[in-house]
Amino acid sequence: MSPGALTISTVAVVTPHDLVATALHSMLTGQPGLAVLPRSSTVAPDLLLYDVIGLLDGDTGELDEWLTHPRTTVVALSRPFRPDLVALARERGVEGAVPLSASTDELRCAVRDALAGRLDEATTSADSVGLSPRETDVLQLVVQGLGNQEVAQELYLSINSVKTYIRSAYRKIGVSSRAQAVAWCLGHGFPPKAG
Repeated sequence: MSPGALTISTVAVVTPHDLVATALHSMLTGQPGLAVLPRSSTVAPDLLLYDVIGLLDGDTGELDEWLTHPRTTVVALSRPFRPDLVALARERGVEGAVPLSASTDELRCAVRDALAGRLDEATTSADSVGLSPRETDVLQLVVQGLGNQEVAQELYLSINSVKTYIRSAYRKIGVSSRAQAVAWCLGHGFPPKAG
């Protein structure tokens, strides 16, 4: 390769939905140094964006097969209300996740980060879903297993304030229960609050 030549990285999308595949392909096409492979490609890409909806029936065979490719990094495409599927993908070996609700810029940034080996940065963070610092504090304590009253005592808040922060955080991350919130947090590399 000549000095100053651009390295081309390949990206593929695995999803059962044509609309999702077409949208993601469109969002990533034309980026310098990036070649988006067609769905019919049999070439192992440098980066695979795997739609976790493929795990809905509990069959991890396709994902497991992709995870065996030594040169392919797999990042999950997370779905609202299904943090359990991201958690399952992580259990199988997926190291990063990007929400399907990501903007074009967020997706492109996540892809660049993942290709550069910065999977923690490619993973959705509290900031990228719009959580306030207080909502983040509350969720970190929820992940540790604290109840609402314990969270209130720890953060010097009223129980009603804690409930308000929890409802707001749940809405932003797209969950409706405490178990889903914990799964979402763990599935997105959300660290528990340091003691």
